[in-house]
Amino acid sequence: MDTLIKPSILALTIASALSANANAEIIISQYVEGGSYNKAVEIANTGDAAVTLTGYELAKSSNGGGTWGSKIDLSQVTLQAKQVFVLAHG
Repeated sequence: MDTLIKPSILALTIASALSANANAEIIISQYVEGGSYNKAVEIANTGDAAVTLTGYELAKSSNGGGTWGSKIDLSQVTLQAKQVFVLAHG
């Protein structure tokens, strides 16, 4: 009986984690570009549950270049329901 319960608990834990991110509604709600290097991106969680941005990253390409120069890992960011995160430079 114990061997059946452990995999079931593991499956339930994995399903809960996946459904939390699957139901999240993450959008880039605003992009601001000022003079020089003054830029900002606002990321919003419009859903009703908190979400950790594990696996999310922002990539930068300069002047329409064909390759992505630098990437910003957002894995450490957790957005509560209806919360926004602003990443700014300048």
